[in-house]
Parts: sequence; C-alpha cells; structure tokens
Amino acid sequence: MFEYLSKHYDCLAITPSSNMSGSSNSLTLKKPLLISKKSKSFYHINGSPADCIHISRLDFFNFKPDLVISGINNGYNLGTDVFYSGTVAGAREGLLHRIPSISLSADYDVESSNHYKISKFIHKFIVKNQPIFIDMHKNNYFLNFNFPTKLNFNNIKITNIGSRELSMPPVETINPKGASHYWIGDSGIPVKSNNHDDDFSAITRGFISVSPITIKNKFDASKITLK
Repeated sequence: MFEYLSKHYDCLAITPSSNMSGSSNSLTLKKPLLISKKSKSFYHINGSPADCIHISRLDFFNFKPDLVISGINNGYNLGTDVFYSGTVAGAREGLLHRIPSISLSADYDVESSNHYKISKFIHKFIVKNQPIFIDMHKNNYFLNFNFPTKLNFNNIKITNIGSRELSMPPVETINPKGASHYWIGDSGIPVKSNNHDDDFSAITRGFISVSPITIKNKFDASKITLK
C-alpha cells in the first residue's frame, strides 16, 4: 500500500513493530515509545496503531496528513471486531485527531499480489471521493473496508456493522509446572441478518464491504431515569 500510494502522493508510514491485534485504541503510557527508521518516510514504533497516530504529530516528521489509511490487515474486521481491532482503531484515532480516515482488512487467503490491486483501488477511491473526506471530518465518521478472497471491484456494498453471538469462554491450559494459564475464547459466530445489509452478509456473498463508523454518541437521554 505505502509503496504504491507513494508514487502518487506524499506519504508517511508509521507502523507498530509487532502484531497488535486486539489492541483497539490503547495507548502506551507506561514506557517510552522508540522510533526506528526502516526506509525513506517509513518508520516502526514499539506501540499500538493508535500510538502511531500520536507519534505522527511530532515536528520531527514535518508532516500534516490529509488522510489516514490503516491497514491492510491480514484478516477481516467485521461486526463487533471493530471495537477490538488495532487496524480499525488506527482509523478511529485518526478521526479523533480530526483527520479523515479509512481502515482496510482482507481475508487471510487473499494473495499478496491482490494487495497491489487493493492499493490501486484505494488510489482510485481517493481520487473520486474528495467530497466524502470533507463530509467524514464534518460528520465524525470513518470508513472500514473489508475485501473478500475473490476480488471483484464492481461488487461493493455500503454496509452496517453486523453482530456476533456471545464469544466462547476462556480456555484453560496447564504449563509444565502445573500452573493454570488462560486464553481468551474465540469470537462468537455471526448473527444472520434478514435483510443482508450487514458486513458479514456482504463478505459471504463476495462483495467488498464498506462500513461507515461514527464516533458521535447520539442517544435519547429521556430514556434514563436519574431521580
């Protein structure tokens, strides 16, 4: 993605130095963040995707982005995954910093050669949708893309965030010294949508899913009794 888009735009890439799946919008507050330069305009840090957005504001980079692109993640981020995903959090954090943002995830089975096709698609999307980025900033939402195994860029759906059943219970394992260790259980299975307007349904049917996700908190407060 960075390599392709750098041919068309002035780009800065800051990425976590290790896998940060499940990190959500966590920030590193109890240790210093270290910056490691990998190549021109490409850096790693020992932190989360949300940390990357904060670090990008350093005068050291002398860079003011017009758009944040988080991903391409190896594996879908569908339904309630968006609350846990580090990749989606990168876009959410970008929006919190008042920068239009998108997050990108693809099926584990998507061939690496298809990452080039996705990058090309995103470039065209950027060119065609300049007004959308202004609207995203104005109305406080970002876009979460999920790409199926077989890519057909004519099959695209705007989707809602789907739901999952309750996740599996934690799994216990015993180490060689007899102590119990616990692993978070697998995610719950998707809840079927009757009108097929959610991201799970779109991916199952071979569509590219594009989900607008808001950070606005609108709620009818009259439903809450305080006294």
